[in-house]
This record gives sequence, C-alpha cells and structure tokens, in this order.
Amino acid sequence: MTKEEALKAWKQKFALRILGGMALLGLTYLLAISFMKIPEGNERIVDTTQGFVMGTLLSSIISVLTSYLLPSEKEDEERKNPNI
Repeated sequence: MTKEEALKAWKQKFALRILGGMALLGLTYLLAISFMKIPEGNERIVDTTQGFVMGTLLSSIISVLTSYLLPSEKEDEERKNPNI
C-alpha cells in the first residue's frame, strides 16, 4: 500500500468517524427533546433547533458520501488508463 492509498484510507475512516459522531450527537439531541417536557413559550426555539440539526445531519451524510466514498474523475481516468 502506497502512502497515497494509506492517506486516502485514513481520510475515509476519519470522515466516517466524524459523521458517526455527528449523527450520534444529533440523534441524542432529537431523542432528548422528544421525551423532555419543553417549557411553554420555547416550542419554536426547539422546532428551529430540531430542523437545523436534521438538516445538518442530512447534508453531512450527502457530503461524505459524494466526496469520500464515490470515486473522483481523476480516479476514473486512472482506472481507464493505468499506464498514464
């Protein structure tokens, strides 16, 4: 395994760990607000925060899947022309 391959594998593992941590924190928050009593007058703040957390998690998942797990154009070219 070359240094570049090792670095790419490390980046993929790191990105998945960050994504997993964010997902765990987000889901913990969502579960907490689902079962906790929200004080009267704070419902809108909780709704806004919940939407922000859900949007952040979804965009993070999409970002990681497209940037780290799908091959780039350069990698596609290297597979098609291995001698270059």
